[in-house]
Amino acid sequence: VQRLLAAVGSALESLIALSVPAVEAETEDTPAQTVNPLIRLGSGETGKPRLYCPHPVSGTAVGYYPLAARLSRHWDVWGFQNRQLLDARWRDISLVAMARDYVRDLLQQQPHGPYHLLGWSMGGALALEMARLLERLGKPVAFVGLIDGYVPGAGKPRNDADNPASPDGVSDDQWQQLLGLERHMRSLAREHTEVRPLKAPVYA
Repeated sequence: VQRLLAAVGSALESLIALSVPAVEAETEDTPAQTVNPLIRLGSGETGKPRLYCPHPVSGTAVGYYPLAARLSRHWDVWGFQNRQLLDARWRDISLVAMARDYVRDLLQQQPHGPYHLLGWSMGGALALEMARLLERLGKPVAFVGLIDGYVPGAGKPRNDADNPASPDGVSDDQWQQLLGLERHMRSLAREHTEVRPLKAPVYA
């Protein structure tokens, strides 16, 4: 358990370190929408098909790193991290609006399909909504994968007493920011109660 917490703490510390320059580079008057939530999770090699992984309820893409390592020979894996992680002032209003923002960022990076999406937990709901929006734009979606998929409208508020202590390498302020982000994501997830049909193949 201690090794796992240390590994998570190290990954979170690296993620936050990568995120800070993106925020500092923006002026105070620049909205957080201009901060790119995409982060490359693999080796950085090009020429392979891209797999996009929207974050789970934690708001971070940390959980996808082991998967990205396993797929690195064949896939260029990218994660979406929530903008609230990059700018504490940012607040998403719904999963649908979040998915719309992520599709915009995806299209800026990859204007043409086919597109491959994979979502873990709440990330599955985001992946489904992103696929729906891409199809509405006439973009080809070749794959939507769901890992331990989130049930729309489910979930219970977390009791503050259940919040664990911060892992090694993560400051209390950073940990509280992450916990606050997760609470907000959970509240949005409970409000997301509908899954619309897709033309794209969905694998769960």
